Amino acid sequence: MISRTLAIAAALSWLPAAHAAAQTPRDQIAAGYELLHAGDPAAASRHFETLQKGAPSDLAVRYGWLMTEHDRIDFDAARMPAFEKALDAIIDLAGARYGRTTKDSEALFYLANAHLLRAAFRFDHDRGMWGAARDGANAKSYIDKYVKEYPGDTDAYFALGTYNYFAEILPTFFKVVRFLLFIPAGNRIEGLKQIERSTKSVYFGPSARLMLMDIYTEFEGRPDEAIKLGEELRSKYQASDEAARALAQVYGGAAVENHVRAAELYGVIVARNRADTSVEGRTRRYRALFAQAGQLQESWRIADAIALLTSGIDTAPADLAWVLPQFLLRRSNLHALLNDAHAGDDARRVLNENKDAGWRKGATDQLAWIDQRRASGEAARYAALIPANRLVAEGRWQEARNMYDAIRAREPQNLNVQYRLAVLDFLSGFPDRAAVPFSQLAANRTASSSMRAMSLMYTGRVHDLAGRRTEAIKVYKQVVDQYENEYAAGVARAGLLTPYRRRQAGDEQSVPEVEPRHGH
Repeated sequence: MISRTLAIAAALSWLPAAHAAAQTPRDQIAAGYELLHAGDPAAASRHFETLQKGAPSDLAVRYGWLMTEHDRIDFDAARMPAFEKALDAIIDLAGARYGRTTKDSEALFYLANAHLLRAAFRFDHDRGMWGAARDGANAKSYIDKYVKEYPGDTDAYFALGTYNYFAEILPTFFKVVRFLLFIPAGNRIEGLKQIERSTKSVYFGPSARLMLMDIYTEFEGRPDEAIKLGEELRSKYQASDEAARALAQVYGGAAVENHVRAAELYGVIVARNRADTSVEGRTRRYRALFAQAGQLQESWRIADAIALLTSGIDTAPADLAWVLPQFLLRRSNLHALLNDAHAGDDARRVLNENKDAGWRKGATDQLAWIDQRRASGEAARYAALIPANRLVAEGRWQEARNMYDAIRAREPQNLNVQYRLAVLDFLSGFPDRAAVPFSQLAANRTASSSMRAMSLMYTGRVHDLAGRRTEAIKVYKQVVDQYENEYAAGVARAGLLTPYRRRQAGDEQSVPEVEPRHGH
């Protein structure tokens, strides 16, 4: 989150006309950024390359090219050396200009934003945490000076707000660095106001909105506002993969859990990039395809998820070496959930065809997991519940209950069916009735860690629905503290920010996994 957000923060900031010393007209620079917003980073990159031929020292043009390339290097690593070289060069150029005269406001502005961008790049690509921290501190120092001189420049508040907000909200990174390197502290409240103020900018308003979608969902407990921002961006920039991806993450996250809508949005990205033969386009397509399959799984549409993964496996390109093993291991996992006798075939294929130690370990661990579940009988018990779980996801309560009751009659001690019946009661409008079995399962040491964590998380949601917010927060904190590595911990963190509320009628309901996913 921190690196992505720092990168977005720097993404579209550029000096207002009142202070510009650039040779390139504002409308030409704005046209390049609009191409980026609209979902064509390749065209935006070409646009800035053309402008740079006529104005090689223009900081605004150089920075525009860097911003279009920053997103692209995540999809095509071959572009990274040129990006890194150009990033260092703009800092050197802006620094030399500012060193000659501190009255050069354009140099000061781009010096701040370029340092912030390099901090994000270094953090994202393992170029040194300490270097990233120093860049962050420099960015803060320069942008403070700029805003003090030009407080009315809305563009400047994007970078300033990003630093202020995340320097306080993400102490896991910044606390140690601040202590060792004297990096200035941030201010969450002021930072959020500054980012919100920057949405008024014509040039980087969309990037500020993307950042706010993350902030509102992950940290501020305002998912409805995140959805509103995302839908507005999608409406304006319908060809933007970034707008679709960000909105899909909000819908598919623990604060919303609308996996159907999330899957649709990932499907849009897949379709849009289907004919793109570039490394960038194919990477976007396969990442979105994998994410779409994951959202279908969350809705218990296991067969549909397997079909998507199979389409990726059948067309996996040799030059994107991660696609085949990643898709194979996930398909193996899904077949295992269905208790397919051949569930291990894909994992063994990864072992036979891949020399990478990481993929081999993932395959070995998955095969051991498959064997253990099958030997214990857990695989068969789990698979028997999947059709009913799908009915719950569709809101077909009575049909699901009939199936669960039939299984419970045969296996009264089956903890999985006890858990699913409690979830059914909770989702179908009887949270008080679900409270007792959730409490019992949370305390049952024979239940899996994931089941205990999810049962405890649902206990917090029961408190929320009853208006017992203080009790709910205590339970959510317990989940986070005791089950840090479980899926439930992420859901509980969302609960700490936002009181749980019942989904609107007609929304497809999620019944989260209580078994770990294996494979990469």
